[in-house]
Amino acid sequence: MWSLEEIIVVGGMFVTVIGALVAVYSARANLNKTHAETTNEDAQASESYAAAARSFAEEVSKLRLEVKQLRIEMDARDKTIKILTVDKLDLQDWAERLVHQVKSLGAEPVPFRPSHKATN
Repeated sequence: MWSLEEIIVVGGMFVTVIGALVAVYSARANLNKTHAETTNEDAQASESYAAAARSFAEEVSKLRLEVKQLRIEMDARDKTIKILTVDKLDLQDWAERLVHQVKSLGAEPVPFRPSHKATN
């Protein structure tokens, strides 16, 4: 039969093996739990990134529309500036010819006085 020492040694080994099995099972369960948590966190992060990308795309779309509208307005202002520049040059030429005509008739034209009105 077995001596007390042998029973204690075998019992200790048995307890060690059972403890190791419990530790392995616990580690595997934790690993599965960690993997599931990581997968869930990855999914949440992906959804967060997708939402941010959608928001960014919407903002870019709005900005593109604004830029397009501003370009249309700028083109219209450029056309107005060109028309006004030509009108100004035509008026200056006409005024110079009138001054010459008045002087050729022996009269002195009214002096030009620039307007000091601010234009906005």
